[in-house]
This record gives sequence, C-alpha cells and structure tokens, in this order.
Amino acid sequence: MEHHHERGRIGLPPRNSTQQLDIIRLMSIMSRLGLLVSSMLMGRAFVKEMTLRYPMKTLSSISHPKRPANQRGFTLIELIAVIVILGVIGAVAAPKFAGLKTAAENKAATQAVSEGKNRLTNQYAIRLMTSEADANDLAGIVAAVSTDAGDYKLSFAVAGSEVEIAATGVQERGVSGQAKGKWKNR
Repeated sequence: MEHHHERGRIGLPPRNSTQQLDIIRLMSIMSRLGLLVSSMLMGRAFVKEMTLRYPMKTLSSISHPKRPANQRGFTLIELIAVIVILGVIGAVAAPKFAGLKTAAENKAATQAVSEGKNRLTNQYAIRLMTSEADANDLAGIVAAVSTDAGDYKLSFAVAGSEVEIAATGVQERGVSGQAKGKWKNR
C-alpha cells in the first residue's frame, strides 16, 4: 500500500467518489441491521419510533411489507418467546404436580379406610343391640360388611381383638391409592 504525506501526516490514499459512496452504503446497511436487531429485541414500537426520527427504509419493512390495518397476527419472535416461556413453566411445574395425584389417591384411600371403620362400627352396634354374644364375633361382623367403597376395594382381616382394614384402588377405574388402618370393637 502506498502512503501519502499530507501536511506531516501519514495516511491512506485519497478516496474517490465511488469509494465514498460505498462507505456511505455500508454505513446505511449497518444502521439498518442495527435497527433490525433492535426491533427483534425491543419490539416494533422502537422501530416505529426510530423510523419516524430517522426516516429511511428499514430492513424489516423491506422484508415484511406492511399489512392492512384489519390484518393482525403475531411475529415469529413473539411465538417463539411464548413457546419458550411455556416450556420453562412446564418443566418447573410438571414435577410438582406429578406427585399430587398419588398423594390425593392415598388420601382418598384413607377416607375409604375410615368408611370401612364406620361400617364395622355400624355392624357392631346392630349386633350389640340384638345379642351381646354376636357383638364380639369379629369374623361375623367382617363377613356382614360390604367391601365395595366406590373407587376402592376394602379388605378386612381379623387379627386377635382387632380388624385390619386395607383400601386398594380399583385399577379398572384408573385409581391406584392405598391405605391401611385398624379397628377395635371397644
């Protein structure tokens, strides 16, 4: 590269008018790219403000012709942002809610065990009013009680002076909760 000395300075050769126009075009393209990036990051309001302040065609108006006023929609950036936000929310919330179904089914199974206790108590009271001897027959009380408790199946097992109650979810109904409890007639 040839250096020119002009008033004591070392510099580049003088530019011709074509080079100056190329530089102006390059600067214009760079400012347009800056506006395009800004519009993607800050939204369309910023671009509108900038185009009013500095009137020139932006790349966004060249690549996206103006829509009629009655035609509205979302930009691709807006849609991607919403999808990303929903993905993050789903990733955070899904594990928290996954365990809630199992916990709720187990609570419902505990309620079914309580229902089994109430049935045993009711049958015990009926037997106590009719004959005190039958009231202590735990196997007879268990045999007289229904094992259906809606979404749960009750099972009763006599263990000494107690009855062990287990509630298990009915798989055909999509319920998998389980709970256990004990009942004493006194």
